[in-house]
Amino acid sequence: MSNIKLDFEPQTFQNVRDFKSDNMKCLVFAYVSLVFLIKLVVCDGGTNQIDKIIDLTWAVDVNPISWPNNKKFMYTRQVEKQNEDGSWYATNEYCSGEHGGTHLDAPYHFYQQGWKVDDIPIERFFVQGVLVDISQEVNDTGRSTQLTIDHLDKWIKEHGSLPNNTVMLIRYGWSQYYSDYDAYMGEGATPNFPGMTPEAARWLVDSKRIIGVGVDTASLDQGNSTTFDVHKILCSHQIYGLENLNIPEDLPAKGFSLVILPMKLKHGTGAAARVIAVPKSMANW
Repeated sequence: MSNIKLDFEPQTFQNVRDFKSDNMKCLVFAYVSLVFLIKLVVCDGGTNQIDKIIDLTWAVDVNPISWPNNKKFMYTRQVEKQNEDGSWYATNEYCSGEHGGTHLDAPYHFYQQGWKVDDIPIERFFVQGVLVDISQEVNDTGRSTQLTIDHLDKWIKEHGSLPNNTVMLIRYGWSQYYSDYDAYMGEGATPNFPGMTPEAARWLVDSKRIIGVGVDTASLDQGNSTTFDVHKILCSHQIYGLENLNIPEDLPAKGFSLVILPMKLKHGTGAAARVIAVPKSMANW
């Protein structure tokens, strides 16, 4: 058997080493990129996107939360009967103010040139949702707690910029008191519960991204407000309110859309509303 001489130039081995080195660099870069992406998704709440429909609405019954000078919901006539042929028949009639239970505040509520309920463009009821949760602070400091610009700036720092066409939900942790009128509204003649500062309301207006604000209390303003500055600021920019929402503890800061379905009241200053959080995968708006 003849001897075979393998005559590799030194440069050939160098090319092989460079090839391995370059591929290793690519693998390391891909690994680091993947780790960064996973961390980004986790930190940004991506993995916390909701995967089911969540109803944020309290059922309307004979004991709903209602603003003190608003007529409470009540049935004025109820019929339930078995007909002679064995069939069943039932019907109800009721009376209610506009601002009780889970409901929408139309801009006209505090702004003469504002939209009434039936004027609000329907596109503004299919929106992006974000949540600012200060419930822990409320637990620590109580009913006097206010949402401030600092809370909003902190949210932006942690979660990024607000999307367009957004309704911001604010969770004070007040849903836990809904079944107890005195605990929810406060004992005494003057309501007493957490709210937003006027400066925070102006921040929302200036963002140009917010078209609605929802809270798990009975008012956008702090309970003891007599001037309702937050209402006035938001309504004067055609930003509607959602009050008495049932916001669960596990709703994430972002990663959901909202469907808002108020009763289409002609000339309405407000209306009972069904408010639903839906997964991003189900929303194409």
